[in-house]
Amino acid sequence: VDEAIASERGCNGREILVGERAYQFACSLGMRDCFAEKSAGYLLLGLPEGFHETVEAPSFCDEHLLFENPRYYNRINAFINPMIQHQIKTHFQGFVGEYREITCVMVRFDGFFTQADDEFTLVEGYGNLNSVYSLVQDKATRYGGFCTTPDLSDKGTVFPILFGAPVALENKERNGVLCADEIVRATREFPFISSVNVGIATGDVYCGEFGGITRKDYSVVGSIINLAARLMMTGDRNAIFLDETTRKKTESLCDVEAAKGIYLKGFSREQAVFRFVDLRKEKRAEKRRVGMIGRDGELEKLNAMFRESLSGEIRFYPVIGDAGMGKSYLVENFLLGLQDASSEVRVLFGSCYQYEESTIFFPWRSIIKSIVGIDEGMSNDEMLARVTGIFRERFAITDL
Repeated sequence: VDEAIASERGCNGREILVGERAYQFACSLGMRDCFAEKSAGYLLLGLPEGFHETVEAPSFCDEHLLFENPRYYNRINAFINPMIQHQIKTHFQGFVGEYREITCVMVRFDGFFTQADDEFTLVEGYGNLNSVYSLVQDKATRYGGFCTTPDLSDKGTVFPILFGAPVALENKERNGVLCADEIVRATREFPFISSVNVGIATGDVYCGEFGGITRKDYSVVGSIINLAARLMMTGDRNAIFLDETTRKKTESLCDVEAAKGIYLKGFSREQAVFRFVDLRKEKRAEKRRVGMIGRDGELEKLNAMFRESLSGEIRFYPVIGDAGMGKSYLVENFLLGLQDASSEVRVLFGSCYQYEESTIFFPWRSIIKSIVGIDEGMSNDEMLARVTGIFRERFAITDL
């Protein structure tokens, strides 16, 4: 990847430039005379006449045999964008796109991931990357965000998170700020991360399916995405920067300070940029005292079921409704009321991803981790020791 990036930078336009390893491979095929050495790599001068006809296609496996294996379909689903998969099942006249307002959160991690020279450190780096990916997905899902494909490049390891697309979301700006704050706080426990930078911007985008006939992906296009990326690349380490629109929508939620003299690449004039300082906990407590309107019956039902559960009975209460109906606010008020009434109440969250719908008990993974006390930054040996200790302590099992 590093060689590909360096080669792309060295191109002057309408050129094909390759790195050292690609050049050595071409030389092994007798193509040394097809390249000329250049400062950033090796320039492709041209191919011999009839070259393409001489290339033998690799022998792939028989896909017809795979079609007969249900496990093949289940595994390949993991590589299909969940929104595309859903629309394939529900839209038969082609895919569509639309304009809508979203909040885009761009998160960049710097640290030890794939910058490695030997196999051992490379495996360790990818393990770190998976830990960060799981963390971002958990936080994004908790606040209703949609994490698109991460970007691993010279800019660092970047995760774009969308709030308000593909599913409409109430208080998308608030959820984006809370998600970003939790990610920054959580990554302080990851020793392999040197810094985290976040840019948050709100505005109109075009969202939908992009690609050709044989391959499509769900994505968004708009200047607001570029603005969030530029904010992400601005300022100090472990910082969160907001644009003017997001700041106005979250002024009662958090304290910010204006960042003067910031000129973002791609924008002709100085932008109004604000640096996130901290959440206004006293304001949020004051908001809770106001209470809700029109949800007293549902809230009392939840409280009654909780009182019944104190006798040892298990109770379930589904909260279902369209986007913007106040489901999250109802649950938050219920949980906050329990925590204010008793310090012994422990709240655990589980998240569902559409592409994990075939994984049994997947939402319980994060809940079990919380109960057992497993952190994302733990190594395999540390997790094994933690689980073994709990079984020995609570179940008197010694033969493990």
